[in-house]
Amino acid sequence: MKVVNLKQAILQAWKERWSDYQWAINMKKFFPRGATWDILNLAEALLEQAMIGPSPNPLILSYLKYAISSQMVSYSTVLTAISKFDDFSRDLCVQSLLEIMDMFCDRLSCHGKAEECIGLCRALMSALNWLLRCAAFYAEKVKETLEQAAAESQLKMCLERLEKMLSSTKNRALIHIAKLEETSSWSTVEQSLVKLGENLSSLSNSPLRSQADDCISLIKSIPTMLSVHSEQLNKTGFPTVHAVVLLEGTMNLTGETQLLVEQLMMVKRMQRIPSPLFILEIWKACFVGLIESPEGTEELKWTAFTFLKIPQVLVKLKKYPQGEKDFTEDVNSAFEFLLKLTPLLDKADQRCKQADREHAPHLKSAENANIQPNPGLILRAEPTVTNILKSLDLLLAAAAATGKLKSFARKFIKLNEFTKHITGEGSKGAPVRALLFDISFLMLCHVAQTYGSEVILSESSPAGEVPFFETWMLTCMPEEGKILNPDHPCFRPDSTKVEQMKWHEACLSISAAILEILNAWENGVLTFESIQKITDNIKGKVCSMVVCAVAWLVAHVRMLGLDEREKSLQMIRQLATPLHSENTLQFYNERVVIMSSILEHMCADVLQQTATQIKFPSTGMDTIPYWNLLPPKKPIKEELLKETRKEHTLRAVELLYAIFCLDMQQLTLTLLGHILPSLLTDSSKWHTLMDPPGKALAKLSVWCALSSYSSHNKGQASARQKKRHREDIEDYISLFPLDDTQPSKLMRLLSSNEEDANILSSPNRSMSTSLSASQLHTVSMRDPLNRTAGTHTQFVQWFMEECVDCLEQGSRGSILQFMPFTMVSELVKVSTMSSPRIILAITDLSLPLGRRVAAKAIAAL
Repeated sequence: MKVVNLKQAILQAWKERWSDYQWAINMKKFFPRGATWDILNLAEALLEQAMIGPSPNPLILSYLKYAISSQMVSYSTVLTAISKFDDFSRDLCVQSLLEIMDMFCDRLSCHGKAEECIGLCRALMSALNWLLRCAAFYAEKVKETLEQAAAESQLKMCLERLEKMLSSTKNRALIHIAKLEETSSWSTVEQSLVKLGENLSSLSNSPLRSQADDCISLIKSIPTMLSVHSEQLNKTGFPTVHAVVLLEGTMNLTGETQLLVEQLMMVKRMQRIPSPLFILEIWKACFVGLIESPEGTEELKWTAFTFLKIPQVLVKLKKYPQGEKDFTEDVNSAFEFLLKLTPLLDKADQRCKQADREHAPHLKSAENANIQPNPGLILRAEPTVTNILKSLDLLLAAAAATGKLKSFARKFIKLNEFTKHITGEGSKGAPVRALLFDISFLMLCHVAQTYGSEVILSESSPAGEVPFFETWMLTCMPEEGKILNPDHPCFRPDSTKVEQMKWHEACLSISAAILEILNAWENGVLTFESIQKITDNIKGKVCSMVVCAVAWLVAHVRMLGLDEREKSLQMIRQLATPLHSENTLQFYNERVVIMSSILEHMCADVLQQTATQIKFPSTGMDTIPYWNLLPPKKPIKEELLKETRKEHTLRAVELLYAIFCLDMQQLTLTLLGHILPSLLTDSSKWHTLMDPPGKALAKLSVWCALSSYSSHNKGQASARQKKRHREDIEDYISLFPLDDTQPSKLMRLLSSNEEDANILSSPNRSMSTSLSASQLHTVSMRDPLNRTAGTHTQFVQWFMEECVDCLEQGSRGSILQFMPFTMVSELVKVSTMSSPRIILAITDLSLPLGRRVAAKAIAAL
């Protein structure tokens, strides 16, 4: 039916003075069922007739109010109709329109199709723009002296409606969707904002000015409403930051600084840590590491980490957005907090002075008189002949902390390769060349054992031969978990050369000679005194030959029975004992110290298996007890879920996340792939998911999932797991088995004692199938979840909320990208999702379908 007939019906009702309910009854008679009132534009027709004169027609307005109350017309059509009125000079008409908006603007809803919900979003943004234009008009009129009082009254009414509309998070969320749906309309809103701001500049009424500023701030916050995070201002300790820094300084000194920065920033974002306390926690962890580190190499590593690597971390942190405050101010605040931690600083100062006294005799007294304790040692490390291992470790720690260790190692590789092109002892420079080969070989071994063999390896081998040391290290050098074949061709070079043999050829040939000598000794051809002379002769040349000989002997011993190892172990003991003779090459004592450190590492496993004692010269290398890092023996899941106090559960989550950093990806796969599904689908366990333990478990799950997915998505293998040595965690294999099908100790701690441990490690699990919200969706759609609501469905909401709280700058990324669109409506359906901000964050608003899903879900709240 045409609009003109609708107008005639309205006029007839006015002429005959129908009451509102009579009007509604007669309208339904005039217009039979079929077309809806919105399609007929009933709201617009009523407003058009009501606003013809200088003042509104009260009877026709009563028809409109009745239509709104009886839901004959939708909120969106009413708002659209209001936004088309632009004669703001008619004060009474404007007042009437504002009163109509009061009827529903604080309780907008739409239960229709997605298109109708998007229409509500557009209409609400149009109404917002209309209110801004209206406020700007009256702000301009305030400047006129004669109409100032009336204009201020009208302006106050407009600002009150603006405030009422914008105070609702739901309304702001709908406007946010409309902004993405129609960018041109949002530009119009921004223009109206600018005009209102200009007109308010001369407003003398401070309460009105303050109210207007609040409204403007709320409107400006709509585009960024997803990136607003509240910081934890009532906490002063953050154990997760502490743990991340301690693990990095202990196990991954050579790791890339950027990766550490990204991990720290993720923790800061997930736990909403204020920047000053975040920086303070990093410094506190460094000082604790310095205080607790054993003397020797580990102490030097921590010093380099604290005074060389952490400053680089702070420089990179400065590039991240810090909010309104300047990063320098945050650092200053953190430093002020640090200065108040007197016991910590006193303990660190005491430890540094002790280290300074130990190292001071090895530095030039005059030049280094004013050097600060450990930082000075790192920054001015001088390789002295009296203590070359400590000096070497100083240089290596400094290189590792500054990311230059690989370059440092490549120079030794080149130096070692240089001697391959010179014949053995045929010239006067032969001793020098022997020393160059020996020292470079020993230093490369020491670097590989201290920081991992990957530091030595080339990134991509260019066309040509592989350097000798790389080949020897990969095939002959004993390392934890590495099985060596004593019959490998590397141990059996096909060479009959006796004269003019190069040093690398001699090192490769020594294993064959040792085998012959060992066989002769075991068969009684050689006596023990002969063996001593032979080993003394080997030791008197270059220490690298001893290292190569012992490397083969270690591989050989592992292949023998316990009762067959005695003579091989005696030969290792003879080779490891320093030679007391003047007929040796220069710097023998210094080279022996490095050699002894290398041999001690090489022989550790074999000596432990055979309960054999070999006295190595003091090297200052101490093992580190890391058992305090291991979790309690009771299952973690049970320990967390039995907590009933909120503050205890939050602290437990932070500590558990710190423990999980030891093997984050595998533990996360176990948590998401096995633990959560068993809790969510077993109704007998739902009571354990109540708040606070259930909410804490959701928080832990999100933190782990985000961390694991972030590292997996960037293709980062855990450097810590690559570089752990035997002294770091003695029970490493049982903690993190090399075979993926074996459940590790940490994984078993996640589950109940009665559960089958074999389920915990499935060889078919992968990050892409487990680390996503879609798995939670799959679990939540199973029976009986689909029939009832409870703590299990509430858990899913907590999981989503935590995901949103951890999002960076309001972007929908990471694990939420896998969530199906249908999950939003299903969560709303079971009344577990009631936050407009959460719905906005978990839907992909960059897609039209995502905006419609979000609009439908939010409009139905």
